[in-house]
Amino acid sequence: MNFFQSPRYFLLAGLLGASLYTTASNADPDHLTITQGDQLEEVIVTAQRREQSAQETPIAMSVLSAAQLTTQRIHSLSDLATGTISSLKVMPWTNTPTTLVLAIRGNGPGDPAQATRDGSVAVYIDEVYLPRAQGLAVEFADVERIEVLQGPQGTLFGRNATGGAVSITSKKPTGKWGLEQTFGIGRFDEKRSVTHLNLPEVSGLRTKVDYVYSERDGWVDNTAPNEEDYNAYRKQGGKISFDWHLNEQLNISYAYDKSKIEASQNYFQVERDFGGALEEEDGRQSKTRFPVTPLDPSITEHESHNAVVSWSISDTISLKSISAYRDLDDEARNNYAGTAYFNGFVEEVDRYQSQWSQEFRLAGSKEAIDWAVGIFHFDEDTDETIRSLYSLDQFGIVTGIPLTPIIPPTNFDYLATNSVTPDRRILADTTVSALYGTMTWTPDAFQQKVKTDIGIRYSKEEKSGRRVEGGSGDFDINSEQLNPSIAISYQWLDDLSTYFKWSTAYRAGGVNSRSATLTPFDEEEVSTTEIGLKSEWLNRRIRFNTSVFSTDYEGMFIDVADPSNITVVETINAENDVTVEGAEFTLTAIATKGLSVTLNYTYLDGDMPLQPNPLQGNELQSFVLSQTPRHSGSLALDYTFAPLSFGTLSAHFDIFSTSDYNYFPDISAPGDSYTLYNANITLTEIPISNSKDVLEIRGWVKNLTDEEYRVNGLHFPGALTNAVYAEPRTAGADITFRF
Repeated sequence: MNFFQSPRYFLLAGLLGASLYTTASNADPDHLTITQGDQLEEVIVTAQRREQSAQETPIAMSVLSAAQLTTQRIHSLSDLATGTISSLKVMPWTNTPTTLVLAIRGNGPGDPAQATRDGSVAVYIDEVYLPRAQGLAVEFADVERIEVLQGPQGTLFGRNATGGAVSITSKKPTGKWGLEQTFGIGRFDEKRSVTHLNLPEVSGLRTKVDYVYSERDGWVDNTAPNEEDYNAYRKQGGKISFDWHLNEQLNISYAYDKSKIEASQNYFQVERDFGGALEEEDGRQSKTRFPVTPLDPSITEHESHNAVVSWSISDTISLKSISAYRDLDDEARNNYAGTAYFNGFVEEVDRYQSQWSQEFRLAGSKEAIDWAVGIFHFDEDTDETIRSLYSLDQFGIVTGIPLTPIIPPTNFDYLATNSVTPDRRILADTTVSALYGTMTWTPDAFQQKVKTDIGIRYSKEEKSGRRVEGGSGDFDINSEQLNPSIAISYQWLDDLSTYFKWSTAYRAGGVNSRSATLTPFDEEEVSTTEIGLKSEWLNRRIRFNTSVFSTDYEGMFIDVADPSNITVVETINAENDVTVEGAEFTLTAIATKGLSVTLNYTYLDGDMPLQPNPLQGNELQSFVLSQTPRHSGSLALDYTFAPLSFGTLSAHFDIFSTSDYNYFPDISAPGDSYTLYNANITLTEIPISNSKDVLEIRGWVKNLTDEEYRVNGLHFPGALTNAVYAEPRTAGADITFRF
C-alpha cells in the first residue's frame, strides 16, 4: 500500500499538525520572558547551489552550524555516529575505523570499501565530490556548516545521491589578523591541538592557515607486547586557503590540504562460537582474548587542490568554475586472529585513488525566475590490491600451542589449499559527464505565494577496469541517466509554507571486487514522493519543520555471500521493488530566556520483499533493509547563564536514542537499540588582557552512562558471530585562546 494512501499517513500527519498547533497556541510570550533580540538565527544554506534561507528551500534537511559543531565536539563525520542528526546513520566499516558507512533514511551501502562500487550518500567538501569512503573519518580543518540533505538529490548533486547528500562548507579567510588555538585532553590519553590563523588582507588577497593534530590510545588492550592496542589513532592535517578579491566582479579562491590518519582496527569480539573452539566474549571487552600479533595500524593519506573562480557578469548573471584534484593512498591492515577459526589471518589492502573534476555553473535571475545551468565532468582512477596472509600453523597443530601468533605471516595456506593464495588486484576507471539545469518560478498569480522548482540532470557514465590475477577478464559498463525533480511550495503566511516534491536519483552500477566472475550489476534507481511543512512562530522563537515521504527503489543493490565460500560475494539488483516510507520532524525553540531546545525524530518503515538468490538457484530468500531503525530521535538542551564578571557560562546536554537495526541485508546481523547521553559546560569570553584577547574553557563527557552497544559485526554461517562495540564513556577538557 502506498504510504500516502495508508491510515498511518493521516494519523501521523494529524499528530504532527496537532503538535504544531499546540506548540504555537500554548506558547505565551509573557511566560517565555524573551527579549526582542532573542530569536533563532536564520539558517543560510546552498542546497540548491545558491545561498538562500533553509526555511525557503523545499528540501528536507538538517544543518549544523560552526557553533553547534564546537558545542557538541563534532570534529569529523565519524562523530556524527552518536546520532546528532536522527535521519543520518554513520558507522565504521567492519573493523576499519577510518572507512565510514553513511546512510540517510535507511539507504546505505553494503560495502563502501570497494574500488568498483559506490555509496548511496554523496559527500561534498566545498562543492567537491568525494566518491571513496576511505578516510572520511579525517578531522575537519575549520567548518562553517554541515548540511545533510534527506532524500534523493540526483538533479543538483548527481550520481550516488540516492539516499541524500552531506555537504560540508569550510570557513573562508577573513582578511583580518586572528589566531585561535585549542588544546584538548581526554580519557585514554587523548591529546588534541587545533590552530586557525587568519592573516591581514594584502592587495585584496586573504590568507588562512589551519592545522589539526589529535591522538588517542586504544581502549581495548592488546596483551601482545610491543603491539598496537585496538581503537588507537593519530590524526594530523593542514590546510592553506587563499581568497583573492580582484574587483567587484571577479573573485578567485584556492585551497590546498593534506592529511594523514594512522588508526588500529576496531576489535572483533566473539559473540557466538558454534564450534566451541573459542571462548565467547559477553559485553564490551577492555582487553583481547589472547595476544594478537602483528597488529599494524592502517594508514590513510590524502592530498587535494581546489580552485574556484566566481565572476559576476552582470547584476543578475554570474558564472562559477570549480576545479579540483584529489588523491588518496590507503593502506588497511587488519588481523582476524581468532574470529574465523584461523590461528592467524591478516588481510592487507592497498588502495590508491586519484580524481579530478571540473564544473561550470551559470546562474541568474529575471523577473519571476531564478535559474542555474551547469556542466560537470569527473574522472577517477583506482588501484586496489588485497593480500590474504595466513600462518603456517593456523590451528597450532605444528607447535602444539593453539592460537599461536602469526610470526612471520605468509600467504601459504598450508592446511586449507596446499597452494599459494594470489593477491587480488583490481584496476578501475570511472568517467562521468553531466548537464543539469534548475529553475525556480514565482509567478505574480496567487500574490507570489506559489513557487515551482524544476530540475533535470542528464548523466553519461563509463566504468571500466580489470582484475589482474586469475584471468578474470575486463569489465566495461556504460550507462545514461535522466533525473528530473519538481517541487511546488505555497507560502501560507510569512513564516509558514508547505511543499510537495517528487525527486529521483541513481546509484552507479559496477562489479563486486569479491565476485568470482566479476559479474556486472545495473544501476539502482530511486524516486521519492514527499510532503513537507516549514514554519516559524512567535517572532522566530519556535521553528518546526516536518515531512512525510515514500521512497521506491528499483534494482536495489543486495550483497549475497556464496554459502560454500563466504569470501565470495556477489552484488545483485533486487528483482522486486523495495519501498521505504517514513516521517521526520525538527522542533527548535527558545523555551525561556537563555534556554533553547532542539528535538529531532525520524520514523522509517521499510518493505523488502523476498528476492531470488542467484547463488542458491534463484531460490526466494529473506533479506532486510540495513541501517533502517524504525524509530530514532535526539533531544538537545542549551542554556546560557546570566553574564558573570569574568565571562559567560553555558551548558549543553543531549540525548540520542534509536531502536535496533541490521548492519547488513543479512537477517543474521542484527544491531542494538541504545540511548546515549552527552554533556558539556563552557566558560567563554574570559578576558586575558585589556585587549580583545579571550579565553574559553570547556569540560565535556560523551556516553555519560557508559552504554554498551554494537555498531557493526559479521556473521560466518555455522562458525562464528562477531561484533564491534562503540567506545565507552569518555571525558575531557578543552581550552581555547583567541587573539
